[in-house]
Amino acid sequence: FNRANDGEMFFDHMKFCMGIILFHAYTHVMVPVLTFPYEVKLLAKEHFNQWYSLKPYYLALTLSRVPSLVIFSLLFLVIVYTMSGLPHDLDRFAVFCAVGIITSLIAEGMGLAIGSVFNVTNGCAVGPMTLAPFLGFAIYGFDFARTIPLWLWPMLKASFMR
Repeated sequence: FNRANDGEMFFDHMKFCMGIILFHAYTHVMVPVLTFPYEVKLLAKEHFNQWYSLKPYYLALTLSRVPSLVIFSLLFLVIVYTMSGLPHDLDRFAVFCAVGIITSLIAEGMGLAIGSVFNVTNGCAVGPMTLAPFLGFAIYGFDFARTIPLWLWPMLKASFMR
């Protein structure tokens, strides 16, 4: 609490930022994994009855989730940013919020992809297993980045959590 201006705690700050990203990734990947398989059953019935096509459904689904995702992510990020004591600089705050919201949007998309392929039981196992390599590549090499082999760099850069 209120320790963000202490420069001697660099790795603690890094762990704090990774914790925020991890929270957003796992929270927003699990919501669609838990809800989307049930929506697919409803969609199949309504599409079979020719009430509407798939494009309007997916557009409405995506656009209806974005406002709540952004609002609740911003609420969380404002509280965490204030409590941590990070500098009251608009540019830093904007980047902090942008990283959190972009991570949430990517995780939401991954959750929709996982939820569309697996049922709820299997999706609850596959969702975290899918995010685990991204987390591993996100934190790998913080203190020894200069010694990482060249062939490993593309995998490290592909992690949306980094």
